[in-house]
Amino acid sequence: MMPWNSTGSEGNTMFPTFRLNAKGAAALGLKEGQHVMRYHGGPFLWPTTNIIADAHMEIWGTFDSEATFKGRLNQNKKMYGAGAIVGGTYGKGRVFVTSAHPEYFNGTLYMVEAALKYVTGRKITFPPRMRKAGSISVGFLAKGIGGVETAETAIALASEKDFDLTLIDLDGIAQRRLDHIDVLVLTNDGAKKNEKLAKAIREFAANGGKVVGYGGGAAVLPPGGVKCPSRDGVVKAIRELFK
Repeated sequence: MMPWNSTGSEGNTMFPTFRLNAKGAAALGLKEGQHVMRYHGGPFLWPTTNIIADAHMEIWGTFDSEATFKGRLNQNKKMYGAGAIVGGTYGKGRVFVTSAHPEYFNGTLYMVEAALKYVTGRKITFPPRMRKAGSISVGFLAKGIGGVETAETAIALASEKDFDLTLIDLDGIAQRRLDHIDVLVLTNDGAKKNEKLAKAIREFAANGGKVVGYGGGAAVLPPGGVKCPSRDGVVKAIRELFK
């Protein structure tokens, strides 16, 4: 559908600057110029001379940052100036494509709302995330919900009617999601190798946050943390903390 070549991507998570051009700004109803969104592995698009029947799309935004690796310029990637936001029509339909992840944080949902309005013609607004009254805010720290046991733990926590569950990863810690939870559940020992993660957990506990861990997570509990013999005891341990 898109008459552009993808020259690869950058595999690392970062928060680059995107530059929305005048056509993109007009179509989406957003300000022209710089926008910052989470990025993780999306394509770098460069125009070609290919003509695709019924496709009328153009680049609405480009990367305004260069690829980096561990805080340094990544000489093997050419990110700056490549297409990152694409819009237009295909047949009778409208199309919006982005290399970024505007859905990831509340602060960039405006881009998703603008895209939905463009493709549907209707204004769609995401309600603000509200904490349930009287609930216990539970942060579930995991790299991803990739294993059966991890997924079952998340489901068990989400099934408790008075638990307000928030999944937290390293990006979430950078976005200060730990500031808004009552108890943090650790499932693995990633803090052994990641000092930033270990420091964030220690500070969370020092500021009065409760921490519960099982499996590998039990090995990296801060002072005062609660060790569970298995993940089956996590819900009970949390309830004991908030009697």
